[in-house]
Amino acid sequence: MSRSRESSSAGIVFRSERPTRVSPRSLLLHVALLLLLATVVAVGFGALLWLGLGRPDALTAGERLEALKVVLAVVAGIGAVVALTVAYRKQRDAELAEYREDAKAYADRFGKAADQLGNAEHVVRTGGVYALAELADEWIEGRQTCIDLLCAYLRMPYVADTASADYSHGNREVRRTIIRVIRNHLRDGWSAVSWRGYRFSFEGAVFDCGDFSKAHFRGGNVTFHRARFVAGHVEFNDVVFEGTPVWFSKAEFAGAHVDFRRSVFEGTVASFENAVFSAGRVEFDGVRFASGEVSFDNAVHEGSVATFDGVAHTGGTVEWGPFPHLPASTSTPPA
Repeated sequence: MSRSRESSSAGIVFRSERPTRVSPRSLLLHVALLLLLATVVAVGFGALLWLGLGRPDALTAGERLEALKVVLAVVAGIGAVVALTVAYRKQRDAELAEYREDAKAYADRFGKAADQLGNAEHVVRTGGVYALAELADEWIEGRQTCIDLLCAYLRMPYVADTASADYSHGNREVRRTIIRVIRNHLRDGWSAVSWRGYRFSFEGAVFDCGDFSKAHFRGGNVTFHRARFVAGHVEFNDVVFEGTPVWFSKAEFAGAHVDFRRSVFEGTVASFENAVFSAGRVEFDGVRFASGEVSFDNAVHEGSVATFDGVAHTGGTVEWGPFPHLPASTSTPPA
């Protein structure tokens, strides 16, 4: 069954090329018209045959038999068309019924997984993550919705300070699981179903851990706009952004060790504009910027260690902002 997916500025709109149900009255009318057509064709063909024979006064028994065979063959052919039409309409109705059953089953599973993700127990929430991932793999029309819900969990308010009374180690593990599930669906050969080409919104999310290493983003888009990297180790090493706009604009690198080593930005727009590098360590060593647009314009570098050793710029444009004009091997010490 073919399906198509489209997006709008207000969100995601799913459109399905679903079968349309034909009413019994419409089907009967269609068959009646075909039978009428068969009768007209049969009578017309008989008349033409009679005229073609020179309007004989009398036909021999053999000629009448041959004429009857021809007429019956025509009627039988049209009758076969009628039978095929009826069978086709029945198949369409069966497909529609199956579609509705599938849609209801998917909606029920989505609701249950969403409930799990909102449960107070982190073990149940982790189960909800895997349930959503499994559903996204099977439900093409709802895949973006499942991805959106997983990303939305990461955008929820989160306390990363382990000394705080509001800190939850269980919540941290749920977040790590979500990132790992997304990463695995973007790695080559790690999942039977790829999630490339979809939208991933981590806007405003707080990160104190997370392994995106070796993920391959192709198509779609990904945003870390206003995200905060505040603690722990966040890995983007060996990630490929291929034709995928990626935004780290206004992101805060404020205490985490963020590793972009050997990542590739190819044919894409990558924005670190107005990002703040205030604490922690950010490594761009061995990164390759190729045939795209990369900008660090108006970024602030005032306390973190940012390294760019072995950066390669092989096409496109790069605006380095507060960092030394590269691609010479460079390491910038804390300000």
